[in-house]
Amino acid sequence: MNTSEIRPPIDLAFADAPRRVVSFAGLLHRATGDVESYDGAVTVLQGLGVGRLAVQSAQRMLDAIVESPIPEAEWEPMAAILGDELALLVGVSPSSMARYRNGSRATPDVVAERLHVLTQIVADLAGSYNDYGIRRWFRRTRTALGGRAPSDILAGEWNADGPDVRAVRDLAEALIAGMGV
Repeated sequence: MNTSEIRPPIDLAFADAPRRVVSFAGLLHRATGDVESYDGAVTVLQGLGVGRLAVQSAQRMLDAIVESPIPEAEWEPMAAILGDELALLVGVSPSSMARYRNGSRATPDVVAERLHVLTQIVADLAGSYNDYGIRRWFRRTRTALGGRAPSDILAGEWNADGPDVRAVRDLAEALIAGMGV
């Protein structure tokens, strides 16, 4: 009997959970230093109030990240990478973005959700691209997106749970899973 017939297929999303957790924490923590290990990532994220009870499982920590927007920690690293384009991608004016970034105004939930999705996408891209490459990734048309660029889909008012947004997220996740795009 062929053993590949009785072994369940590897769930790539689960297998890559530790890498995605480290990448996400590293993106948020880049101003003060690199996060090189899963334990270091957990420390950073727990310091931000995410995944306090999820330490025993990388998948649980990743689930906690996905469900926990933290705009106060996400604005700066995202603005450093995406610059003025960030305001367009989250659907706000540059002046509103500046107020959200400096804390003089609370980030509305819908904007925090968009920012969080973008942060997850950029964290997945960060393992393959530098900042310039990340900005280009958003502007390049993709066959998997019907000839559109990710920035075409993620512009203005978009729903984080929409199928087009899911397609963009899948493209970024494929890079960290080593499947390439």
